[in-house]
Amino acid sequence: MNYLDAVVFLSGSLIGLWIFRGYDAHVRPRKRVIKFALVAAVFFAIHQLGGRQWFYGMLIAMAAGIAILHGFTGSTIVMGSTGELQNRERSTCA
Repeated sequence: MNYLDAVVFLSGSLIGLWIFRGYDAHVRPRKRVIKFALVAAVFFAIHQLGGRQWFYGMLIAMAAGIAILHGFTGSTIVMGSTGELQNRERSTCA
């Protein structure tokens, strides 16, 4: 794995942690670090065994799955502090 691939993986992970911080607020930091280490090890293995194309393909597939699972598909939004889903039409800024 070269530096560019590592930077892409780390920056995507940090962006994901920032966006979904409301979902993981109740999880201990130790568990979050272990989860990150396991996911990083799996992606490192994919990069070593399958190459760069498989690595980026799995990153895109995982990002799409997370977006679908967490409701980033148009009409719903996720409240960052609580992780609560709301309809975009119902949420108003007063």
